[in-house]
Amino acid sequence: MFKKILVLSFLLFSFISHSTNWVINTGNYYYSPSALNINIGDTVTWINDGGSHNVNFDTSSISGQSFNNPESFISNPTTDSLIYSHVFSISGLYNYDCSVGSHAQNGMIGSLIVDVPGCMDSSACNYNSNATIDDGSCLYNSANTIDSISACDDYTWINGVNYTQSTSND
Repeated sequence: MFKKILVLSFLLFSFISHSTNWVINTGNYYYSPSALNINIGDTVTWINDGGSHNVNFDTSSISGQSFNNPESFISNPTTDSLIYSHVFSISGLYNYDCSVGSHAQNGMIGSLIVDVPGCMDSSACNYNSNATIDDGSCLYNSANTIDSISACDDYTWINGVNYTQSTSND
């Protein structure tokens, strides 16, 4: 039980400590950078270099069609230096624009790809089927027999066979 809590604490700490804060500058007809790859849990902040702008992740100001983003939101137009800040918690491709006036039609559009880091090797005991990028965190059991299980708290792989450990004090 203690080992599970320790592992979960470590994974949570690793997730929190690896989140990144990104800044996108905005101005007359630009987002810079206009395309960005981030990880789930990262924060993106849009800073206004001048003018009235917003970030629109809902409906394309050019086509009038939904962006079909994993989640939709739109900030209020502002001339303040801080336009908006968002923590991305859903992976996928996001498109957005500035819905003020004709800013989008003049090129003020952007995109984000939000990845889920994790172990992508299905033979590892901490395989994450939701991971979209391998972060090198895969754990393996090096035991050759069921009597020498020493790694991977919940799942143990021995010669390619997955043995689920059962404990009475979980």
